[in-house]
Formats: sequence, C-alpha cells, structure tokens
Amino acid sequence: MFDAPYRDSKQHLVWQARSYLATSPDAVLTKEASPLVAFSWGFRIEGGSVTLEPPAHLDTAHWAEHLDVLEAAHPGWNFRS
Repeated sequence: MFDAPYRDSKQHLVWQARSYLATSPDAVLTKEASPLVAFSWGFRIEGGSVTLEPPAHLDTAHWAEHLDVLEAAHPGWNFRS
C-alpha cells in the first residue's frame, strides 16, 4: 500500500484515510469479505501549515460506513460487518 496525497497548502483541509485488512471465509471461493483490523491516518492543513495525523487504530465498525460504495462497485459481493 502506498499513498502520497497532495493538496494546495493554502486551503484549510482535514484529510483522513482508512485502511482495512479484510478476510474471506473460504479463500475467495464465494464473494464474501469482512474486516479483521483497521487503521486511519491523514493530515491537516491550517493556515498554510501541514500537520500529519499518525497511524491510529480504527474500530472495524467503521467498515459499515463504506458498504454502499463497496456494494455499488462490486455487485454480487457480500461485505459482512
């Protein structure tokens, strides 16, 4: 995994990434996935100054917030909470 987001440092911005390690109960024989662990990270831009938000544990319950996007992008898959 690699990400290097860039934003104009003159605008106020709070940016957060969420990453999930997911599993399939039968080695992807069926289209099913559920989260095992998660973390977040990001940065803030305020007054032209950039502050990094270090990696932090994220409760896997946040996975449910992304289900609409996952299901729309991957019809036929079951994304369990």
